[in-house]
Amino acid sequence: MIGSRRQVMTDSLYMYTDAAHNQFADLSGYGIVFDRRTRREFLSGCLPLESIDRTELHAVVLGLRQIGEPSAVVVYTDSLYVLGRWAGRQGNGDLWYQLDRLCRKHDVQMRHVKAHSGDEFNELADRLAREATYGNFVKTFRLWV
Repeated sequence: MIGSRRQVMTDSLYMYTDAAHNQFADLSGYGIVFDRRTRREFLSGCLPLESIDRTELHAVVLGLRQIGEPSAVVVYTDSLYVLGRWAGRQGNGDLWYQLDRLCRKHDVQMRHVKAHSGDEFNELADRLAREATYGNFVKTFRLWV
């Protein structure tokens, strides 16, 4: 499955984002997985009192901010809210504005991945997001493969 995605843009950075909400702690967590052939990096954190939609969008913006040089980036998300941006804006104007600016810097392609469908990197982003709502963060971790 990953092999077929590589045909999209062979020199691309692949970024998988997800969010989760812990209703008991009223925290929303995000998880980001960066994949570029031989290197993977991970980032997670949480936002208090934020909606799940805002956290999903925040994860994409934060992930794109981590990329220094203008790059080709394929973003995979299971968030229909984030993907709905391309059809029309729906609240959270500050984050949509930041996303627009980052999309002008980078060559960004948005792709949908079905949640909980067994996609290795989407499942990992989901796990990072859920763990973040319990205080388990990964700020930067590099795995060289």
